Amino acid sequence: MSKSKFQTFIFELYEECNVRDVNKKDLVAFLNSISQAFDFDGNGILDAKEIISALSVIFSGSKADKLKALFDFYDANGNALLDF
Repeated sequence: MSKSKFQTFIFELYEECNVRDVNKKDLVAFLNSISQAFDFDGNGILDAKEIISALSVIFSGSKADKLKALFDFYDANGNALLDF
């Protein structure tokens, strides 16, 4: 699933669920972080293996795996540093 298709899916879900306490600008930033963290091979596409791997880490991975996934999520530019 391309980044744009993933975002379109989330936006449609956003509209369908009538979410009003999250603005679209914040949602876009969140989606960019998720897309980057889950795109393990860096090709700009979330394939089924990457989505399943990410969900597996989130729901059944070790503490170290979960910590790495969380770090990757917040490492917005991929430089292995958390910028504030």
